[in-house]
Amino acid sequence: MRTSRARTTSNWIFLCTVFWGLLQARPALAVDTALVSIIPQTQTFVFLGPGLGGNLGGIGGCGLRFGTHYYDTQAIIVTADGDYTFWASSANLLPNPSPNPDTFLALYQASFDPLVPATQLLGCNDDSYVSGRGALPEFVLTNLTAGQTYVLMNTTFIDISLVDRIYGTVNLVVSGPGAVTVVNNPGITSQAVTSVGATSATGNGNITALNGSAVYERGFCWGPSLNPDIYGSKVTESGSFGTGAFTGALTGLSAATTSHVRAYAANASGFAYGADVTVTTTGGAPPPQAIPTLNEWGMMIFGMLLLTTMVLTSLKKLPA
Repeated sequence: MRTSRARTTSNWIFLCTVFWGLLQARPALAVDTALVSIIPQTQTFVFLGPGLGGNLGGIGGCGLRFGTHYYDTQAIIVTADGDYTFWASSANLLPNPSPNPDTFLALYQASFDPLVPATQLLGCNDDSYVSGRGALPEFVLTNLTAGQTYVLMNTTFIDISLVDRIYGTVNLVVSGPGAVTVVNNPGITSQAVTSVGATSATGNGNITALNGSAVYERGFCWGPSLNPDIYGSKVTESGSFGTGAFTGALTGLSAATTSHVRAYAANASGFAYGADVTVTTTGGAPPPQAIPTLNEWGMMIFGMLLLTTMVLTSLKKLPA
């Protein structure tokens, strides 16, 4: 009787051990993180392309039409090592919304620089045609590292010259062994410009929040029109910056001219701008001459009369 009970207990222990081992060996369930990307009409990058395949070729061999594109970036940090799938579930692109929106999605290591859009590219896709989703991207990247910052860049296949489905909202999904934490753009403000001269001035800005990622670039943009950006005149400082005030030298300005100025800062998530401020340089036309006083007018009239008298007297002395 004791032997039978001992065997039963042993069997239960064995079965529990096997069941626990199966639980540990099962593949981890994927964690889906939904993100919303809004492609604005306020920031662009230019893709010149390698000259491959007409409109195709694109960044790193992905499909992307050559030209200027609106874009959005989202910096993310994954919570577990492993393989992750990135895809767009739906999109509403404007103007002229279409049942077949044509989007483009890319992932970058650490940061995305709109001036060199192929740098630090890890993967990208234009048309997936998976599960009947049409021209919505999907790609898989292996061996992502927990705690590492990655940047999703979302844009459209069509460049802005066609004025069709070039901005709007795209719903994204990141699926993998861990969750995804979103890093936001830094907080930045612009202050009044100081030390204004004929061709130079000092820009003043303040980084108010890092929002999860150190600022790697900060500076000032200026130009003749409202809301200048990094594609025009600018002064840039690179490094690793925290919150606080900073300055920059604005040079090459035109004398007696009004310019628009914005402070900017960039972290892994993207570029952020402060409000637009204006500055008017000194110099230009000389100041107007002062109006003569009554005494000065009297002296001038007396001088003219004296000169006239002398001329008439000289003429009378001439022989007839």
